[in-house]
Amino acid sequence: MSETAPVPPGPPGAVPHIPRPRRPVPSGPDLYDWAVEIPEWRRSPAAPPALAGLPELLAVPGGAPGERLRLTVRGRVVAVSLLCALATGALSLLFMTSAAAGASGPGAAAGAFFGTTAPPTVVVQDGDTLWEIAERVRPDDDTRRTVHEIVELNGLAGTELEPGQELRVPGV
Repeated sequence: MSETAPVPPGPPGAVPHIPRPRRPVPSGPDLYDWAVEIPEWRRSPAAPPALAGLPELLAVPGGAPGERLRLTVRGRVVAVSLLCALATGALSLLFMTSAAAGASGPGAAAGAFFGTTAPPTVVVQDGDTLWEIAERVRPDDDTRRTVHEIVELNGLAGTELEPGQELRVPGV
């Protein structure tokens, strides 16, 4: 009979631990062989020395010269997003230039595009009061606030108005 190695004592019913042989650790920079694990990364024999470390691009599926390019769903989303961004930018540029051109037309005020136009004016008629003028200028707004704005715009000290007097009124 042959002799067997003694089994270390353990709990009853437990599987004894058998040590496995260890693989030798490779020395040098190649600790992992990528060409074995990832076949697409195998070097082609005809690669020039400067490109020897790069993966082979012609080995990618769908890279045949006569084959049509196919877009994935992600590629389509990116393409549509880029087209929308370009269209938005072009339309914004078009609207800004047309607004600038329309504001600087022959009949437009000099500062119409930049909002620096003078406030509208009203010529006081005989019997007009600040209250009546405020109601005419802003019929749906609070009349007291409109009267206050007219007084501030014109620097009035009182409520007396002269016929023919020109008053600046707040914009609508």
